[in-house]
Amino acid sequence: MPTGLVTTWLEEKGFGFIAPDDSTFGDLFVHVSELRDARANGLERGDRVRFDVKYNREKGKNLAVNVIVEKSGGGASSGHLCRTFPSERHSS
Repeated sequence: MPTGLVTTWLEEKGFGFIAPDDSTFGDLFVHVSELRDARANGLERGDRVRFDVKYNREKGKNLAVNVIVEKSGGGASSGHLCRTFPSERHSS
């Protein structure tokens, strides 16, 4: 089962992105409905996760499914709606 790191989580939209340790997959979209921990209602930036990869023919991209949090990254506080790594922030 592949592993990776959550790079972005949009809490208000219920989805985010995972950077897999195996970069051949590229960044993977993940939806809250794919979280397998019954207590989890979202992810945080920096969470280490395990997941399966599924190809979405409609979108033409891989996505993460059956996501399990291995280790909490302790990312941004729960008051933040959008969580990204500083290197991913865009300047205006």
